[in-house]
Amino acid sequence: MGWAQQRARDVMTSPVKSIELGATLDEVVQRLADEGVTGLLVVDRNNRPVGVVSHADVVGYVAGLERGLSGAGSFYFQSEPRADRVSSGPPVNLESVDDDALRAAEVDAVMTPEVIWVPDGARLPEVARTMVERGIHRVLVEKAGTVVGIVSTLDVLRALMSEAAPRRATKKKAPRGAAKKKPARKAAARAS
Repeated sequence: MGWAQQRARDVMTSPVKSIELGATLDEVVQRLADEGVTGLLVVDRNNRPVGVVSHADVVGYVAGLERGLSGAGSFYFQSEPRADRVSSGPPVNLESVDDDALRAAEVDAVMTPEVIWVPDGARLPEVARTMVERGIHRVLVEKAGTVVGIVSTLDVLRALMSEAAPRRATKKKAPRGAAKKKPARKAAARAS
């Protein structure tokens, strides 16, 4: 099946890794590392989605940036120094940041407080378009109002690559640095 016919449910990661609202930045970083993921669903005490926190959110927060008012995807384009980091001097000196206070910050200060969903039957081009239009790197997948998975830009790329792999296999190239075989000289054969 070609990538354009694949659906969100075909490439999603499930179950979705999550962290509870109120977790500290230290816990978020540890969970991202332990799970080997770049983003986590943030849920409330009743396990309802309330946001998403990504490695980019954490790095931006550590750098002293605050998300713009436009919500998801605006982080890279509309970030500005957080009010608690504004000074009349040069840009924020990260060496002067209190590590303990930073690590104790709660996930709601860092996360994207908007959850972007796609239905489990959404085709990958639609999923990719949603990501690009919203400026995000992951979408939650829902079925009957319940989170059933997550699709990241990497999942979309893998689907594209799996389609391209059979085509590449038929056009095998010699490994880099390998000597190319020279064609036999027909002229030498004719001269005999």
